[in-house]
Amino acid sequence: MGLEQLRVLSKAEDHILKPWLEITGLFFAGEVPDELKLGVVSPLAKDEEKFRPVVLLEPLYKVCMATCLLRWFYRGPPHDTLKRFGRH
Repeated sequence: MGLEQLRVLSKAEDHILKPWLEITGLFFAGEVPDELKLGVVSPLAKDEEKFRPVVLLEPLYKVCMATCLLRWFYRGPPHDTLKRFGRH
């Protein structure tokens, strides 16, 4: 989902956003539906002999995870999380 789609979605009416809000609410409650966790593994060539796996996830899953990450980021990491990883 690109920035333009997110801008359109941010101006959508409540009845259009209701399903999004319900699913995002499940994410915050720690209940991710199994259907959204599924992905397609596709090999991506590094060179002629080596490949690495890439998982193609549902766009809705990626949007919800981005929403969760942004909320976490703007509220501040709890308990000095970044310091544990050497970033301060």
